[in-house]
Amino acid sequence: MVWLLIAGCIVAGLVGGALSRWVMGAGTARQRVSASQFWVVDDSGKPRGMLGVGANGRVSLGLYGGHAEPCAGLSVDSDGAPILTLAGNDGKLRAVLRVEVDGAPMLAFYDQNGETRAALCAADDGPSVLALHDQNGKQRAALAASLQGSPVLGLCDQNEQSRAVLSVLPDGKSELGLQDGNGEIRAQFRLSADGKPALGLYGQNGEVVFEAPGPR
Repeated sequence: MVWLLIAGCIVAGLVGGALSRWVMGAGTARQRVSASQFWVVDDSGKPRGMLGVGANGRVSLGLYGGHAEPCAGLSVDSDGAPILTLAGNDGKLRAVLRVEVDGAPMLAFYDQNGETRAALCAADDGPSVLALHDQNGKQRAALAASLQGSPVLGLCDQNEQSRAVLSVLPDGKSELGLQDGNGEIRAQFRLSADGKPALGLYGQNGEVVFEAPGPR
């Protein structure tokens, strides 16, 4: 059986850097204005937007709320990976959308305490995975689809240990496996593509305790 876990989610900074170049065209004439930072402020002088290039090569555009709290950010890393970040009214990060250099998109959601609560990723050369996390940021469930189209649903305990896996294999066989606290399969129910059921119960060391209709 297959068990897929998301190792983690990428979190990017909302804003930062300095403006290195600004080019304006008027007919055939061009003017260049250079500054360490370019800010947009409201009538009271509060920052509402910033555009810059950081020392690490990241180009960033930041938007701020009426109380100067960061609300949204758009940046491009030096390696060309774009990142969109969204924050709540309190300025805390709540969502991140990123596209890796290889084209793989990733989306993550966070609660008010900064814990990851849900993540979605897809890769051209790997499975698509949706992971759900509890209030402590621990992954408790994951739904994945392999490149062959086989779906897998996994459930974890509070320690992120896989405890139950439901899958449909490429040959049409369905499997449900139940695991102990060490991740060892202790019970397994299988249904072949032609509808033949099978049940297996196993000991701590993987030894067969019971099988029906018999050994695989």
